[in-house]
Amino acid sequence: MKNIFLTFLFLISGFIYAGPIKDKFLDINDKIDKTKLSDEEKNKTLEENVNRALKMTLLQQFNLCGYEKAQVGKEGYEVSDINPSLVYIQYEKFVGYYLFSSNPTNYLQYPSSSKVLLEPGSKIIRSYEKECTDSTASQK
Repeated sequence: MKNIFLTFLFLISGFIYAGPIKDKFLDINDKIDKTKLSDEEKNKTLEENVNRALKMTLLQQFNLCGYEKAQVGKEGYEVSDINPSLVYIQYEKFVGYYLFSSNPTNYLQYPSSSKVLLEPGSKIIRSYEKECTDSTASQK
């Protein structure tokens, strides 16, 4: 009986402390879901999500020199026909996919899962290499 009472108190205390924040989150989420976005706005959000994810990958996974200038246009990515949260990308010598936790046309977000590969035999300049500090250096 004591365990049931403590469990009940724990659940109630969680609702008391998380109530206003949770309600605000759910309210904003409902407003976003009910808002009818134009195709142009959806494409812009998708492209921004893909570009943010690409920059993150080029920095964290490859430590690429000049990652902040990386930009993928509409021709550089494809949305999967089966899963709209799965986006295939191609950027220079890189190819891969990003899997977002929800539809990337609705929210700004980073992918929950990704795999980006470098074509075999390709040379990239990493940020710790001497060529990167040279302002005239470019990708080979």
